[in-house]
Amino acid sequence: MATKYLIRLLERLPLHAEEDDLREVVSTAELLGHMALDGHGRTEAQAVLATVRRIFDALRLLDLRPAMRDKWAFVSFPASLTGHSLLSTLASDDQALCPEDYWRDAGDTSPDRVEEQRQLLRALESGRVRFSPEANARPIRFVYVAWGLVRFGRHFLLVHREDKTREETANYVLPGGRLRIDDLPTEMQTAETLRLIHRAGSSAALGALTMTLERELGEELGILPGEHYVANKRFVIGPYRKVEGARNRHAHTEYQFVLHDIRLTTAGEARVLERANGEPDRLAWFSVEEISAPAGRMDGKQAFVDALREQLGDGLKAFLDDTPDSGGTPYVLSGDARAVDLPTSHDQPFRVGRTGDEKDVPIPLSGDEWALLWTAMAHAKGLSLTASDGHLIFLGGGWIKLRSSTVGQVTESLIRKLYEADLPLIRRAGDFLRSACAPEFIYFAENSFRYRLVEAGPGGDLEVTLVTNPAPWAALASTKLRISLNRNMTRALLAIAEDKDPVAYSEEAMKKGIKEMLDGKTRRFGLRKFVRMAKNCYRITVPQA
Repeated sequence: MATKYLIRLLERLPLHAEEDDLREVVSTAELLGHMALDGHGRTEAQAVLATVRRIFDALRLLDLRPAMRDKWAFVSFPASLTGHSLLSTLASDDQALCPEDYWRDAGDTSPDRVEEQRQLLRALESGRVRFSPEANARPIRFVYVAWGLVRFGRHFLLVHREDKTREETANYVLPGGRLRIDDLPTEMQTAETLRLIHRAGSSAALGALTMTLERELGEELGILPGEHYVANKRFVIGPYRKVEGARNRHAHTEYQFVLHDIRLTTAGEARVLERANGEPDRLAWFSVEEISAPAGRMDGKQAFVDALREQLGDGLKAFLDDTPDSGGTPYVLSGDARAVDLPTSHDQPFRVGRTGDEKDVPIPLSGDEWALLWTAMAHAKGLSLTASDGHLIFLGGGWIKLRSSTVGQVTESLIRKLYEADLPLIRRAGDFLRSACAPEFIYFAENSFRYRLVEAGPGGDLEVTLVTNPAPWAALASTKLRISLNRNMTRALLAIAEDKDPVAYSEEAMKKGIKEMLDGKTRRFGLRKFVRMAKNCYRITVPQA
């Protein structure tokens, strides 16, 4: 019935010249009179005209100045073409703008069509949000997401998003995903339920996110609840709104995220490491700093954590730091009494015990055994290493995958000798190897380091370099620690280097300065003490470069 009114409106729709600003201006009354020529159906014609006017106004096709006088005039020739195109389509019952199956979301929809649809939705929704009169456009899509925090040491496991071709955006997210209708109880998987979950704060959706997490972790990481992990709800984010969505689901969306701490069993830990190793393009390890920084990793991979960043702000790094480790394999050696210094070569003893009370522990290792142990402990400590081809792959959480029978045989011999010495520093699980000593209690012999100290600006710069070479299994990358010091500490250290008293400090201030400026940083680097007290005299433990 409305078609005849649209046809008549099209006949009288104002025109615009192509070459200049010459144009028609037609009043609403004139348009309405032409649409209701026989005097009947005026009410229906008014409704049709008001609907078309609203569409044209939303697209900003009509000039606002004549519109204020209840007149119609297009702002430009392209606007006129757009208006006539839309109305020509609406005025014909058989006319369409797309093929019949254009919007059918079939699995074989071509990537080009999906991207075309995404661009169209993105343009429509971005404009709607940007020009919303109250800057609070209503979302048209509601998404509930369950995420798992899988952390090994300083690194989190992230998964590549669905849109693998959109390399211009941050494309790695926490493991997990969005709620699907089949995550709900069977009796709720009906069309009527759509209205329960397609809204903000849906208790039905939030209640089903445990199933969502189990399904997603099974699909992405191959792990099962109970057998491989336990999940504990940690944090709820939202509502978070953004014009976003994978593939052609791009719309102004309201997200609600529920984050879970993941605690893996030993079997689950091995399963996750195996999956991450086998799919390096889909699964990637990000450090706390790489997630916190918008720039992401050095290789260009970026974490998509906008919702976390918006909610936590400067607290994002602290939140990540506070996340419990997911590792399911406990450390055998932990605590100051079992802290260990690794020697610089296979024929030197280990040093074990509390700082200041270390004892020599000789272990008859071969050069290859020592190098493998040193490599494993350095990796657990978080140092940057490059594996030699064919033998090792460095994984998250301090784990190493053994790739050759040669390194496998060395591992077995190394584990046996360490066990016999009552110093079980290595744990093996199948083809995987990891330190059995907690990283914070792993140190390297003091003569493994060199230092440089120079006065600079208002203070000084201390550079400590780890120089040990763990060939043949790996090589240290650039491994330097730089510490900025104040003037008094710089002068005190320079005096100690010359066997003089650190007159810049009192004894109490010197101890406090060493603890606050040096010890915390050097211990994370693997050096127990840069400065020690011996026979009532301070000494620098590290050789000068």
